[in-house]
Amino acid sequence: MTKIYQHVQFGPDAYRGRIERDGKVYRHRTGPDEYIGWIHYGKGEVFRHVPLAPDAYLGKIAPDRKIYRHVQFGPDEYLGQVTEDGKLFRHVEMAPDAYIGRLEAMRHPADGAAAMLLFFS
Repeated sequence: MTKIYQHVQFGPDAYRGRIERDGKVYRHRTGPDEYIGWIHYGKGEVFRHVPLAPDAYLGKIAPDRKIYRHVQFGPDEYLGQVTEDGKLFRHVEMAPDAYIGRLEAMRHPADGAAAMLLFFS
């Protein structure tokens, strides 16, 4: 299981959710965690769960670990990247990318795309 943490400037990182081995993504909350999406590991694609409708395609991770949000009728938008050790960085124009969180026990780079697209965008 991969755990997702959001960076907190003056304190410990905040736990936001988890990704199960089968690619299902859950948001942490009081009571049972909420199922919010899933990952297609073969293609590196991320989907948001939509009750009573087809799940929505959000974006993907490229082989160079860069994360892209799907834009309908246009080129996909570059959001940021995930490092090999699970650190997430959001793209910032004309400045270094900003550290926004981390993944503990990341199994696949698509886990970073799911964290970015479902929790940090």
